[in-house]
Amino acid sequence: PSASWRLWGFCCLASSPGFKPWLQALASSPGLYTRRARLWFQTMAFNAAGAMALLSVAAALEFGAPKVLLRLAVLVAQVPGLDVDSVDVLELFAGRRRLTKAFRQMRLGAIPYDVETISSSMDILTDKGFALAIKLVLSLKRGALLWIGIPCSSWVWMNMGTAARNKILWMGNTSHQYVREANKTVSRVALLIWLASWRGATWIVEQPLSSLVGYHQRMQELFAKFTVYRSRAAMGAFSGSTIKYLKFWSNEDWISEMSTYKVGRKFIDRQKTYRNRINKSGIQVTDGAHKQLKETEAYTRRFGRVVAALFMNNQKLGGARTPIEETPPPRDLLKMSPTDDCWSDAGLDTVFEFLRGGNDDT
Repeated sequence: PSASWRLWGFCCLASSPGFKPWLQALASSPGLYTRRARLWFQTMAFNAAGAMALLSVAAALEFGAPKVLLRLAVLVAQVPGLDVDSVDVLELFAGRRRLTKAFRQMRLGAIPYDVETISSSMDILTDKGFALAIKLVLSLKRGALLWIGIPCSSWVWMNMGTAARNKILWMGNTSHQYVREANKTVSRVALLIWLASWRGATWIVEQPLSSLVGYHQRMQELFAKFTVYRSRAAMGAFSGSTIKYLKFWSNEDWISEMSTYKVGRKFIDRQKTYRNRINKSGIQVTDGAHKQLKETEAYTRRFGRVVAALFMNNQKLGGARTPIEETPPPRDLLKMSPTDDCWSDAGLDTVFEFLRGGNDDT
């Protein structure tokens, strides 16, 4: 059998009563003369129990989670150092980390994830970066918050002429690499939302009002599966330099409270985020004023404090997880059939290879 199925069979065995004490005793046995063998048994005694404590695979399949996601989660859960139920808030694409800082001021365990401002290892488009994102989502407490501000540059109205997206042809002009990468990013984000939902976390996706992210096939599948609440707000209501209307999707109804914050009647945009110009063909076009537009991507401090306050007022952290099955599930429970969705749009083949030790990164 392949390495992944040997691993899955071992996880099934690890859930049986008395397995961990037996493995720990064997790991300390003088009969294991080689250092490599002893180290392997000691590592697996720790990791296998931890993985099964995290993953109730049969319950997850009943929940409707994609098989391909569960196979990834089983592999990531075997990585040493996974700290279960340790994170209160995970801010994906964190930028200036306004939400992270606001939650930390409330003494919550908040982690930012961003490739531009924190680390190159936090690139969701790389194998290592996506595996790290899965690991962090698995670390969320029950009732924790997953905040996702998906990069919107190719999804908003100012880029429609180049990206060529619309509500029906949401994939856009895939001859552009940045458009393909944006599509792949949303597919991987959708998998993380599935994982967060299964683990009992709250998730919120934020986008500019004109964004077409919600028409992505994977987002539409999420909207069909879960009860999703929608809300709107304006950054101008949170001391923003521009009015900048936003929209939110969440699996919790308290997100609707964001719309109660209104922009004053005398509000004036202090920054112009677009420009009109004549292109090389002599046609007048509108595009973003790069520096000013980039500055409006960051949340304000007040926005971070409001989100943190709403979360604390409406959410209860902690609580029991779905219990592990007393009887291990069949070994072929996660076997992919020809009719199963392999999520090729998320580019997972190289992620599996990376997690099995086949490559360093891509």
